[in-house]
Amino acid sequence: MDLFMESWALADAAALAGPLAAPVVVLGGVDAAGFAALRAELAAKRESVRAAAFSVRLGEARVRMGRAELAVRLGQFIAAVRAWWGRSPLGRAVPRVPRETAALDKYLRPVRDALRLWQRMDAGPAQPGVPLPLRLGGDQSFDRGAMLALLAGVLAAREEVEEGEVSLTIARAERDGVEKRVREVLIAYVAAVPVLLGTGHPAAQSLPRLYPAPGHTPEPVKLSGEWSGAEARLTWAESGEAGLSHYQIRWCPGEEYNKKEESVAGTVGRGAPRVFLTKEGLEGPGMSACYKVYVILETENERGSRPVTVRRD
Repeated sequence: MDLFMESWALADAAALAGPLAAPVVVLGGVDAAGFAALRAELAAKRESVRAAAFSVRLGEARVRMGRAELAVRLGQFIAAVRAWWGRSPLGRAVPRVPRETAALDKYLRPVRDALRLWQRMDAGPAQPGVPLPLRLGGDQSFDRGAMLALLAGVLAAREEVEEGEVSLTIARAERDGVEKRVREVLIAYVAAVPVLLGTGHPAAQSLPRLYPAPGHTPEPVKLSGEWSGAEARLTWAESGEAGLSHYQIRWCPGEEYNKKEESVAGTVGRGAPRVFLTKEGLEGPGMSACYKVYVILETENERGSRPVTVRRD
């Protein structure tokens, strides 16, 4: 769009100086200023998508981390019950730990059952060797109230995810609507300039391309990525393409690559070390992002690698 804004300025100058003495207007009223407004609107819609996606990923990370701690505390609780209440009726009510892959609701049920049992245990009678209220952990600081707070945090994070997903769906639909409008304007502009100025005019000859020129599509390279402790470290094999211009690293939020969500993280020139360090998409602990490296030829034809997912510790 930036290239087309530059082109539109040149075309306007030529059109104003020509017989029509009027700027280029397409689709019943879109001029250069209207196209600039569309660009600003699209940038805002893309930022709305990015913000909504960030909220979802942040909530998902909090759910994962909270669930992992719940698993540890539930295991500690079950061990305590078996050690001191194993032969009592309370001991027979100890919940089973679900599989790690179980759905969250199925996973939270034994946590709630443990809290109900914990309440009865704290009410007594005390068992020899363990004071009440029951506390877990090496420092004996984790009590039933802490378990309740941990559960509440996981539920709040899930609510944040669900709310964010609704906002994300709406933001994507709004962005897609603006993108469709932009595409229509660009197609109309490319058709209008040669008609208004003639196919031989410099402004018509220098129109930006809507799509890459026909030609060879490069072979992809293999990308590897890992969290290095401070940032994602991406490395890839050298491309054997003779017409290689540069490599471009792109990313999208979450654990699955979505091309409509991708953003450019940076570029690496031909012959430069094929290592790229970034924290894009990994702003908080437990967050994940997908990355691709694109081989871009001098003809602007390109091809991306298979995506790699990096999760921040």
